[in-house]
Amino acid sequence: MVFAHGIGSGRFGPRNNFVARYLQQGRIASLPLDLLTPNEANGRCKVFDIDLWADQVLLAKV
Repeated sequence: MVFAHGIGSGRFGPRNNFVARYLQQGRIASLPLDLLTPNEANGRCKVFDIDLWADQVLLAKV
């Protein structure tokens, strides 16, 4: 399962950490990643670029 959140809060955002903790309580591992560079996140033009996110997730796979 992949959960991607792109409203610019980044992997250290409280909402994303809440979701990660919730998943972990259900014994589901989480790996918070920033899928956008700081410039992309600040510019907001890539915030909902699902194709870019998919490419980044594929590059990040372990």
